[in-house]
Amino acid sequence: MSPVKKICICLLTTVTLVSTVASAQARTPIEEFAQGFPMQLGIEARAASLPDLLAGGDEAVYFAARASEFFPTAVLPVQQETRVLPTQLNPAFGDIKVETMNFGPLSLTEYLAKPEGYVQGFIVVHKGVVVYEQYPRMRATDHHIWMSNAKVTASLVIDLLINEGKIDESKTMGHYVPEFRGTPTGKVSVKDVLDMTTGLNSDENPDTRSDPNSIATRTFLAEFGTRITAR
Repeated sequence: MSPVKKICICLLTTVTLVSTVASAQARTPIEEFAQGFPMQLGIEARAASLPDLLAGGDEAVYFAARASEFFPTAVLPVQQETRVLPTQLNPAFGDIKVETMNFGPLSLTEYLAKPEGYVQGFIVVHKGVVVYEQYPRMRATDHHIWMSNAKVTASLVIDLLINEGKIDESKTMGHYVPEFRGTPTGKVSVKDVLDMTTGLNSDENPDTRSDPNSIATRTFLAEFGTRITAR
């Protein structure tokens, strides 16, 4: 299997997983939100529990597009010219077929075209060049929460600091973040965090997301700045 095919299948599996969760619920087609969200949905989303916001329903769609309403943050307009990545589109990416959980065998392009897939955007960047991209249900002006995709950006910044000698990857998280000292997290090295090999019992899956006492849920709540009442 070529490296290019490995990349595509990995990304497609991720998108399939998200839409599989969503398909278990009654969902409004994303196309109906093209001109904005109903006011009532915004009220329901802000009152929803964390599992609901991560489950893929209408509240989750609102949350993903309006995350700045949930966190003490804001969307800032771009103040400088953006750097455009070079593009060399390769149709072969869209022809790659996989067995999807809900729709049977589909090519990537066929999958992205299905409204039931709820995919808003899909991009493949290979060695700094955009080789495939589609935005079937997302406008150029829309915002979308990054979630795990942000790990790439955060780890790149840390890697730059390591190269500059400002962070020692062999030191622990407790060395750099005083709040972690005396906790299991504080004993984990920076390198293990970057490699996602912390050894902490924080598996994230449907069961742990729906359990208010799970470490994964409590970690999410802490990251979201939400009071943790479960014990």
